Amino acid sequence: MTLHTPNLNQGGRTPDDLDGLLRSFFRSEMPDPWPTMKAPAAETPTLGWWSRSRSRLALAASVALLLIGSWLLSGSAPQYTAPVVNGPRDTSSGTADQSDLNGIRGKVEHLENKHAPAGTNTQR
Repeated sequence: MTLHTPNLNQGGRTPDDLDGLLRSFFRSEMPDPWPTMKAPAAETPTLGWWSRSRSRLALAASVALLLIGSWLLSGSAPQYTAPVVNGPRDTSSGTADQSDLNGIRGKVEHLENKHAPAGTNTQR
């Protein structure tokens, strides 16, 4: 068996030191000293009237379309009318008539008396 000795002719690094080899290669390719940046000359864009106001006109058109559409849709909804039950009644107060309550109360008492156990008094 032979003992392999590393070749140290590349700056004291072994050929298996891949990171060191790549670092030394890329550093040798970089300029030294690093050149200074030359800023480009500032240009003022010359835009026409149409290019500057195109987005504003699009916004104004979309808002106008939204308003006109909601105005048109609000007129197309059917008007609500209260349903009529058993002929015309005055439903402005939102309460039942006394005659309706007496009729219902009589039916409830009749059912309570009919289904009550014998000997109990359900009269109020």
